[in-house]
Order: sequence, then C-alpha cells, then structure tokens
Amino acid sequence: MIFSPVNREIEIVNGIETVEIHYDAMSIYGSSIGLLIKMILYYINVYFLSRFIDQKAFGKYVIFLLITISIAFVLDYLKSGFIYGFGFYVFETFLVNVWLYIFFVGISFVHLMILRWQKEEALKLRLKEDRLTAELNLLKSQINPHFLFNALNNMLSIAEKHQQTEVSSSIAQLSDMLRFLLSVSYTHLRAHETRH
Repeated sequence: MIFSPVNREIEIVNGIETVEIHYDAMSIYGSSIGLLIKMILYYINVYFLSRFIDQKAFGKYVIFLLITISIAFVLDYLKSGFIYGFGFYVFETFLVNVWLYIFFVGISFVHLMILRWQKEEALKLRLKEDRLTAELNLLKSQINPHFLFNALNNMLSIAEKHQQTEVSSSIAQLSDMLRFLLSVSYTHLRAHETRH
C-alpha cells in the first residue's frame, strides 16, 4: 500500500483550496511492511521459484508462484487489518494491491529473464573458450616439432648427399614453412593462455 493518510484538512482562503494531509507512524509502518512483503515476493520469484523454470517445470512454477502471491496477499490483509482495522480493507484497496503485485511480479520476471540471458551468454563464451583450448591442445599433441625437424634434417642430408638440389631446396622450404606455422600456433596459444 501507499502511505495512507490519517486525516485530511481542507481549508479555503479567498477562494483558494488548501489540502493538508496528516500521516501517523502506523501508516508509515504499515506501508513499509507492505513494501517488505512485496520485496520478499520479488526475491522468492527470482532466486527460488526460478529453479522450476530451469527444470522446465512450468506448471509447478505457476502453481508455486500463485501460492506465494496468495500468502503475500493474506499477510498484506492481516497487516492492514491490525494497523487500520479490518473494515479499512475495501475493494479499492484490494484493486490497488492487485496492481502492485502484478507490477512486482512483472519486474521480478524481467529480472529473472535478464539473469537467465546473462547465464546463457556466459555459458556460450565458456564453451567457445573450451573448444578453442581443446583445438589448440589437439594441435599441440598432433605436431611434435622435434620429430618433424629431425625427419626433415635427415631427408635434407640424404638429398644433399645424393646431390638432389631440387629435393633439398623443397625440403628446406617445407622446413621453413613448418617453422613459421609452429611459431604462429605457439604465439596464438600463449596469447590464449595469458587471457586466463
């Protein structure tokens, strides 16, 4: 509920109407308790009932949400009854509370959707980084530079021994190309590891 006035004084001076509204401490306490009840409903929806959405149990989510709203309504009614008297809780008060509950549940649902979107984006990013790490690790495991360069050096020495200049030139070019590719892969891997 919004702060409810205890009384209103209307004074008309020279045709100008002045309205003074007076509040008491109970009105402020009542409104604060009502706001607290709605905030608790908000956080219950965002942090507890959202588990049913994660489990794809939408029926349970709706049922428990309605139960939680009903409990909040009862608490709000009891609060108003004890503070203002049970006759105070008229139909207009009920309608105001309905709109306030719709507002709080709606905002909590938007908050819940934002949290779920952030969680999904973080998961996508983590999966992408894990895939990149796995690919780099696979590349590292597949290429053993020492073995490749030893094999190429052996082939180069055999080609030079038999005076096969075209073969030895091709092996030297292949060796340079592999050295370049390995240095690029190593630089990329180091850059990825320093980010984590």
